[in-house]
Amino acid sequence: MAGQTKFKHLPRALNGPVGCPFEGRPLLLNTHYNKGSAFPEDERDRFKLHGLLPPGIQTLDEQVKRAYEQYSSRPDDLAKNTFMASMKAQNQVLYYKLLQTHLKEMFSVIYTPTEADAIQNYSRVFRKPEGCYLSIDHQDRIEESLENFSDIDEIDYVVNQDLLDNELYLGVRRARVRGKEYDEFVDRFIQATRRKFPKAYIHFEDFGLHNAKRILDRYGDQFACFNDDIQGTGCVTLAAMMTALHVNKVKIGEVRVVCFGAGSAGTGIADQISDAIATMSKKSKEDAVQQIWCVDKAGLLLKSQGDELTPAQVPFARKDGEWSESDERDLLAVVKKVRPHVLIGTSTKPGAFTEEIVREMAKHVDRPVIFP
Repeated sequence: MAGQTKFKHLPRALNGPVGCPFEGRPLLLNTHYNKGSAFPEDERDRFKLHGLLPPGIQTLDEQVKRAYEQYSSRPDDLAKNTFMASMKAQNQVLYYKLLQTHLKEMFSVIYTPTEADAIQNYSRVFRKPEGCYLSIDHQDRIEESLENFSDIDEIDYVVNQDLLDNELYLGVRRARVRGKEYDEFVDRFIQATRRKFPKAYIHFEDFGLHNAKRILDRYGDQFACFNDDIQGTGCVTLAAMMTALHVNKVKIGEVRVVCFGAGSAGTGIADQISDAIATMSKKSKEDAVQQIWCVDKAGLLLKSQGDELTPAQVPFARKDGEWSESDERDLLAVVKKVRPHVLIGTSTKPGAFTEEIVREMAKHVDRPVIFP
């Protein structure tokens, strides 16, 4: 008789034996309990697995060796990502052991940058559903969808992605929702999640430039939430910059920073740095912002851009009087005029930090700090 457990899936950490509520084929189809060829003889008896597995019994290390050979035979990183996703759906113990053994090699395959390709090709490589799928066309079913997804009190990750052009696309085939309908959907999801998962820590991932900070500001004081592009990137960059300033002996109250790229990440970094300047130098936030110059694809952000600026960009736009009409606004021109101690890159434009720009910084700063 199979043992009993209160878990529909395994908890995050375990010590000792775990009761198993499955036997036979359902056991082999459950990724949390399936051990594949590693089931020993006594467990094959107990869980009625004879005839459902090859007779040879392998150790976990032997399974890892075979799985790694299979992984290595895949022709490209996307195929390797798909292989790993398939393994995770079949045998999580083997998946994590393989990953642990070859983490340095595999990290870029299961995460950035290959995961972005996997998301774009989601409809093409789809094999089995994972997670909870929420549709803009069924806003009144958000809470029902969360109930169907799980009856546990915790949730790990929420993902939404669309690729309308793919004929195999599995999502809602309609233009991106904006404005009131967008905000209502986000709010319904937030409220349903708070009721269903009251201890959840919600991570806003890859929200668009015009929505990221606005939504974070709206809900940030109400419950535990986090935007990695704005806050995660910002705090890590600030920590690295603070370390570098100790080396080049520049006081944070005097540092000049140029951010190339004024999207969610760029403005998030600028916001974190300006907060640190204000706090550590006992300056106002308005004065701290004056030590930061943000440059986007159109050049240095200026107040005269008006409605072209996002709410997150507005505090960092410079007064037009600081920059004459004859002045260039591109990155090189800004570096020449500002003479920054720190240059931070968050733009998707490759090769932006040219040798000329680096040499220009080095003319005026003994040890320039550059984050490409």
